[in-house]
Amino acid sequence: MLDVQSGVKTCHDRLINRVLHRQAPVNLDWLVSHQKIPFIPDYLTVSTIGKSKVKSLINRMFAVTAPLLWHRYILHNIHKKAIFQFRGKYISKWHNKHPQEKHTQAAKELMKAIGKILGEHHAVNPSITITELIMFFSECFTHLSDTCHEDSDIYADEKQYQNMRLLTFYPKLKDLVWDSRDPLNLLAYLLIRSNWIDVYEDQLDDIIPVFFEELNDILDSPSQLSHHTQFNPYYHVSKFKKVIQSASHILYEIDNAGEIIIDLLFVEYLLQEGHSVTLSAKSSPTLNDITLEDLNHLLMNTALTPLKEAISNRQLKCIASGSKSPGKYIFEVTDNYIDAYEKCDVVILRGQGHFQTMPIGRKHRNTLYKYPYKKPIIYMMGVKAPIIQDCLSTLFSASKCPDKNTFFLYVNSV
Repeated sequence: MLDVQSGVKTCHDRLINRVLHRQAPVNLDWLVSHQKIPFIPDYLTVSTIGKSKVKSLINRMFAVTAPLLWHRYILHNIHKKAIFQFRGKYISKWHNKHPQEKHTQAAKELMKAIGKILGEHHAVNPSITITELIMFFSECFTHLSDTCHEDSDIYADEKQYQNMRLLTFYPKLKDLVWDSRDPLNLLAYLLIRSNWIDVYEDQLDDIIPVFFEELNDILDSPSQLSHHTQFNPYYHVSKFKKVIQSASHILYEIDNAGEIIIDLLFVEYLLQEGHSVTLSAKSSPTLNDITLEDLNHLLMNTALTPLKEAISNRQLKCIASGSKSPGKYIFEVTDNYIDAYEKCDVVILRGQGHFQTMPIGRKHRNTLYKYPYKKPIIYMMGVKAPIIQDCLSTLFSASKCPDKNTFFLYVNSV
């Protein structure tokens, strides 16, 4: 029998040590101008998450005053939901791709070991963020893949399909953007709308054609773009254009397959306008997020020759962020990422994962204290997942919190 239990324990030990490490004084002078506000790599922890402010308050109170009851009822429910998501997005896919008895049994042992170790109350730190919990699951799956000598990139086929499908439209999209009276405005819309090309969307095959139908409608009636500007207070397109136009070097953190084609269209436009760009990709596979290996392979396509040429003349650079799960973990980024951050004029964060793991700030007693990042940060995403709505609710009041399916283009200036 393959031994996955010891690997799960190793992953869990790494989780606990990861939290203890970032709770100790960590020098983040490269990232922020001061550390008067301790940096937490998420908006939510297992002891603060809640569907409402009341539930969040109850969670915090029980975690402090009745830890055993908190673990038995509240944390157990959080773990149960996390395991359900992990089973649906990873293990079910694993069973479909690897139906062999040995692999099926290994997955069962993995799930059993995860349930057991998460059920041990003495092993819990209430300060574990949701991001860190997700990293634990991601590393457990990598261990399962390694143990069975299989590739952990179980969404490789889907990524290839999404990329190739959108790449066929690249020349047409390029002509439309280049001919536009306001290219940055159109690109902003395309970038955020393409964020719905994601494995978390159940109707993925329906999203791509709808995407192009909407684009045709906008091209027929450009005034439709003004709807987001006029009625969405979190669509900072004017600030976005101003910051981009004044930047010389841009650090661009990519997200999903499919939408990467729109990212590269934007990057080609930036290069043509004289900007230099560093593209930051995942170091290891996670869902349908783009890895550095994926990116380098994609750039071999002849439709993207101008980007390949930009790499040769050093106007474009591609790096790995160090991330093994959605978004990134600031305390474990690569030296290349730190160097790119220090040299850039602005950071563009694509997708929900990057929004969650590089938070705007923390709210305390109804006052939002923004993290003092040394660079302007541009957040570009569609508000899709319930967890992201929970994150947003920690920043904004209920009456002002962005609704689900909202375009979120938020410029966090220095």
